[in-house]
Amino acid sequence: MIELSKIENWSSPEVWYVQIMPKIAGGESLDFTGVDVLQRATVEPFLTTLRSFAHDEASLRERLGVHTMNEEVQRSVLPIFNLKILRDEKQKNITNNPFEQLDTIQATYREYVETFARPSNSRISGWLEEQVSKGDLLWRPPFLQVRRRYQAGASLETLIDRGWLPKQARRIFRIDPSDFSDTRPIAPYWHQEEALRLAREGKNFIVATGTGSGKSFTFGLPIIGEALQQSEKPGIKAVILYPMNALANSQYMDFAQRLHGSGLRIALYTGDTPNDPEQGEQLRQETARLRKISDAEMWSRRDIRDNPPDILMTNYAQLELLLTRREDISLFPPEHRGTLKYLVLDEVHTYAGRRGAEVALLIRRLKQHTGTIGSLQCIGTSATVDSGNPEKAREAITNFASHLFGEPFEHVVGEKFAERGSVSDSFLPPKIKVTLKDIKGFTGQEEEVYALAQKALGVPLKGIDRSPENLGSLLAAYAPLWFVEDQLYSGPKRLEDIAKLYQQRYRPKATLPECEAELMAAILLGQVALIEREGVLEPRIVLKLHAFYSQGLGLVGTLDKEMQFSAKGESTLQVSESEVCPAFPLVFCRACGQEYLSSERANNTIRPGVQLGNLLSEEAYYLRPSTWNAEAEPLPEEWYTPGGDIKKKFKDDLPLDVFLDPATGDISSSGVAFSLLKAPLHWCPSCGATYDGRVREEQKLVSYGMVGRSTATDILIGR
Repeated sequence: MIELSKIENWSSPEVWYVQIMPKIAGGESLDFTGVDVLQRATVEPFLTTLRSFAHDEASLRERLGVHTMNEEVQRSVLPIFNLKILRDEKQKNITNNPFEQLDTIQATYREYVETFARPSNSRISGWLEEQVSKGDLLWRPPFLQVRRRYQAGASLETLIDRGWLPKQARRIFRIDPSDFSDTRPIAPYWHQEEALRLAREGKNFIVATGTGSGKSFTFGLPIIGEALQQSEKPGIKAVILYPMNALANSQYMDFAQRLHGSGLRIALYTGDTPNDPEQGEQLRQETARLRKISDAEMWSRRDIRDNPPDILMTNYAQLELLLTRREDISLFPPEHRGTLKYLVLDEVHTYAGRRGAEVALLIRRLKQHTGTIGSLQCIGTSATVDSGNPEKAREAITNFASHLFGEPFEHVVGEKFAERGSVSDSFLPPKIKVTLKDIKGFTGQEEEVYALAQKALGVPLKGIDRSPENLGSLLAAYAPLWFVEDQLYSGPKRLEDIAKLYQQRYRPKATLPECEAELMAAILLGQVALIEREGVLEPRIVLKLHAFYSQGLGLVGTLDKEMQFSAKGESTLQVSESEVCPAFPLVFCRACGQEYLSSERANNTIRPGVQLGNLLSEEAYYLRPSTWNAEAEPLPEEWYTPGGDIKKKFKDDLPLDVFLDPATGDISSSGVAFSLLKAPLHWCPSCGATYDGRVREEQKLVSYGMVGRSTATDILIGR
């Protein structure tokens, strides 16, 4: 094989054609081992010569030496041949490496985008490759966030001893609701304990804590506690409203399985609830194939009406029907007036505008119908309160809740976080030894963990205890990990911003990439290391990456011979200190990758046109760099009459050669050469692809990155 890394200036024409091509002709393949990165625009003219030495995809991959390329090199080379990237086998085991996961997602997204747009112009493809590598085109640098442990509250046993919960709560609030024999109690957070306290005092309150904070227990604890104490009393004790059935279905399963064997009953009443017991039994049997069935569940509307449950879960649209349909009146019969104790609105912040007004009237109707005006306890759950001005945010949300429920609200239960534990920044190795190569491919395997730890800490670790707990001890005073935590505890930040501060404070002589590598290594090790917090062993750090992808504002280019580019959709570009030129939206032929500039003609001036997907005007045209060569680029045969003339309907589609002043777009004999083609495009002179009037422009042409939607990805790595 031809080891390119050992050949000096191998990508120069002189070396390629004199030293490498004869070996390729002799049957040898390329070897990219040791080549970490290369520019597509530089190598494309040489590599395309390999096509003549391969008769199919397999042989082309073999001659290219794809198996010797890293992914970065593959991303530069394989699009030239429309070949797919081969994923590293290690990627199957990168679940403990959020940075590698992000790279994989970005590579996949890039591959997806480039499936639609593959510019044939090597200058454009090289510029795009450079912008993507910088992270300026298809995505932005991610934000890092750490998951903070919520402050612990009183234990479940303590809450029972206080008399805040009945003894039966022990087996209900277990860690695994699906295991009916599980005896391990949950460990309530402070905000769950606080919510239970307010509920016992008869207060209305809003719970505003983050995702994954156990908001359902903030109302589940008081509701189930009340239902257990009033279990001999028939009727619905609590109504829980959800904005979406998906949320209701998820929480219903959790509550239903917890209530197995408690003597309480729970019902989910939505549009999907079967009407009669026979249909309900069929649903029960189907559900039994998927999960354990609880004896607390009710399966049909008729059963629910005949014997109302202790807890009713539904949505606001269905509740309105329950209060108006004659057959559902029995859910809240006169003899049960005053039984209803709690009304819960999950995701209360979604009830704004017209929906909020409708729900406010519905709540008032419910209270009147059940005889609970002034006595119904109301609970709402919400997203976290704005920490920028918490007092104003609390006042706003309590005012909102008071108007919505028609009851006074004074309390918002927020979140409190546990202390960081006994950690410090007292140890900093003399030099940074870890590199970005150590980060790439890290999978969290034991050997890799301690090899990385040895490099990061700068001390030999041979023969030591390799447990995660000992790693936690080794990292207790490690400054890079302490600094990452310190920065991210105040909110999400970009790695580059954290690294700049770290460089100033700890590593003024190191480069920014070196600082980033050291911080990334600290994060990877911190995810494996276990430390004790409030009696619980847990990872030192659990990282979230928030990554944002964009379809962009549109690629634009100027009319210069050496076209200038931008991906920000500007209407003009600064091409020199004194010259500003019009910028034209760039689109590419889906068949061959030929670039066109979207334009409009106004007499003898060509001005920028609209982005692809917008309505074309009568004067819409496409500019193709270079004039039309009628001999090399013949018109489609179907455009001719039997006599050899151009059919009348295609005469406007003939390319018109024009020469344009790049600064003004004016037609000028001394300008840059272009072919002017009328829009909509019916024929691409570069590849000969033809289209009839039924094909939309977006099916013929594509703008780089404009794939139809923007999106975001969150990566959560943890135990």
